[in-house]
Amino acid sequence: MSIDTPRPWLASYAPGVPHDIEEPTGSLADIVEQSAARFPGKVALEFFGRTTTYADLQEQILRAANGLRKLGVTAGDRVAIVLPNCPQHVVAFYAVLRLGAIVVEHNPLYTARELRHQFEDHGAKVAIAWDKSVATLQDFPADVAVDAIVSVDLTRAMPRTTRLALALPVAKARESRAKLTTNVRGTTKWDDLVSTRKLSKRHPRPATTDVALIQYTSGTTGVPKGAVLSHRNLLANAAQSRAWVPQIRRGDNTVYAVLPMFHAYGLTLCLTFAMSMASRLVLFPERRLGAIGLPLSSTEARVVDPDDPTKVLGTGEAGELQVKGPQVFRGYWGKAEATDEVFTPDGWFRTGDVVSIDADGFVSIVDRLKELIITGGFNVSPSEVEDALLKHPSVREVAVVGITQGGNEQVVAAVVPKDPGTFDAEALRAWSRDQLAAYKVPRRIVVVEDLPRSMIGKVLRRKVRDQITGN
Repeated sequence: MSIDTPRPWLASYAPGVPHDIEEPTGSLADIVEQSAARFPGKVALEFFGRTTTYADLQEQILRAANGLRKLGVTAGDRVAIVLPNCPQHVVAFYAVLRLGAIVVEHNPLYTARELRHQFEDHGAKVAIAWDKSVATLQDFPADVAVDAIVSVDLTRAMPRTTRLALALPVAKARESRAKLTTNVRGTTKWDDLVSTRKLSKRHPRPATTDVALIQYTSGTTGVPKGAVLSHRNLLANAAQSRAWVPQIRRGDNTVYAVLPMFHAYGLTLCLTFAMSMASRLVLFPERRLGAIGLPLSSTEARVVDPDDPTKVLGTGEAGELQVKGPQVFRGYWGKAEATDEVFTPDGWFRTGDVVSIDADGFVSIVDRLKELIITGGFNVSPSEVEDALLKHPSVREVAVVGITQGGNEQVVAAVVPKDPGTFDAEALRAWSRDQLAAYKVPRRIVVVEDLPRSMIGKVLRRKVRDQITGN
């Protein structure tokens, strides 16, 4: 990889960390397959004490892939995964990829409204979902309807004692060519999906440049958009992660999956890096994101003047962070204009983060051009929360901002009510719980007479924040 931009951070790399990685080849389908070939008896997954070896994991992936094939999944199809961290999530992820289909990750804590928006956008017709989320998917209107839903009972992957003496033994895989049976509500049980024969070795494999994943992100503004990632992007990121820790030996390490795998960082750490290292992945539910540090191998980074993006700033100067690298996503699904807004003509991704890079190459967050709120490790788009609150009949106008308290941002809404005399802030908060995931619900609702605006009428969220905090 040819890199012309100065990279002062290279001097701060630990001994043994390469400046660049080799260009990735193959596909993500190779990751578990290779680990299973070399370490078949090693523990791949641990879930509440129950373990799965790499050989068993690879077999489950191939059975699930064949099950999905029988449900009609083909190369290029989008398949939604709506699961917390669990063994079935790992199997589903790699089964979809082995078919050359595209994984679309979803937060299982999302409300019907939030999930529907994403399904309307990507158009997946097959979903693999936590059984607690199935009813939400089944209630989608006809124009967003999912043709097939695979229902996952997480307790089936737990030890029998942990299943509270349910006495439901895990069924062994059955060698059957029969079509998968569905229940009266139109869902297929996960156990049935993985009870088919293994996918044929002759089944076509995905290419390095094929799309592997659509990862929804709030980006810089507005509702979540689907970032398109290829097999190359994710293979490169896994290789960068391996290069970052050269002292860790393959097949001799443990990774705790405390990050949600439906988030980009958790996905990279747990689903690609850990599996490529033949790690023992200990699965936990729920939800913290990492902090920014040094750019990874084969990554370019620069800081530019937000008001003049052609002007590259020097060491220690604060400006917008722009990055380039083989791991950077290709664009937003179905949104060419939004893609053009976040990429420069010469291919730099505009992160929207205001940072400074010191003489040793360490990146520090100073501010955000984007108005996202980060609470408990989750990204919250103010516009999305505002759109939801404006649907309530008591709200005339609203502005949502992040207020830092105790080291964490809280979602706070400044509301101009239609009738101040009858407005009930707690009733609005209670109503919003049905519209938004719990972490997006405003922790506080502040009544204001009006909202500060610019000369062209745009609400100035910074002034709203100052108004609420008294600054």
